[in-house]
Amino acid sequence: NGSTEFAIQDSGGVDRFMVTSQGLSVSASAQPANPTNGTNATCTWGANSTANYGFLNLVMGGAGTANAALCTVTPGYTAPHAIVCTLTPQNAAAAKIPINDGPFITTTATTWILTNNTTGLPAGTYTWFFMCGGY
Repeated sequence: NGSTEFAIQDSGGVDRFMVTSQGLSVSASAQPANPTNGTNATCTWGANSTANYGFLNLVMGGAGTANAALCTVTPGYTAPHAIVCTLTPQNAAAAKIPINDGPFITTTATTWILTNNTTGLPAGTYTWFFMCGGY
């Protein structure tokens, strides 16, 4: 029929990409369970997010703890090496965090963790776009 389909396993589901004469169609896997929350943190996925890409919402109900986990994500697979992630602010609160105070992502082959820097995040609502994957 002139189309080619690619399937990518992630998050316990399969993302399907089909290239046809009309263009590219994407069928994403189901949204995984919300991440595990750290102290004073409530972590949820944005609409249509997976454990590998999308939006991560973080509500800090009080001051965060320095150097502590905010959100722990288990994508449901084991990568050959540590998972690699990028994080981009998606709301004003996340964008105005000074670089030296901003959270960062630590990874293993089976998890990625949004972690407070040496200054814990203050109470507030933060949203980031993220993209993670194993290689």
